[in-house]
Amino acid sequence: MLCTIQIGKMLVYESGAVKMQLGDVLFDVLPGTDSAFRQDIAAVSAADQACVFLGGVSQRAVACPDIGHLLRYILDPLYCKDDQCHACICKVRIAVMA
Repeated sequence: MLCTIQIGKMLVYESGAVKMQLGDVLFDVLPGTDSAFRQDIAAVSAADQACVFLGGVSQRAVACPDIGHLLRYILDPLYCKDDQCHACICKVRIAVMA
């Protein structure tokens, strides 16, 4: 039996922009290139030794880190209030290295 978990969220804005949020990190989601060959998506469970084909890929997408969002964490110490945030940890490392 394959389990279902949520690892992030897709954010769709009125402007049509799409972002993906994984933890504290935002990614810009952009259209990908067309494929010249058939591709399928499969879910694999090593524990159950199971493989389930979910279907064919009709469109592709590219997810790139939202650099503006990451820079706000680094440059503005008041932007992030969460002490456990990975971006805040990076900010401390950058301050020490500088």
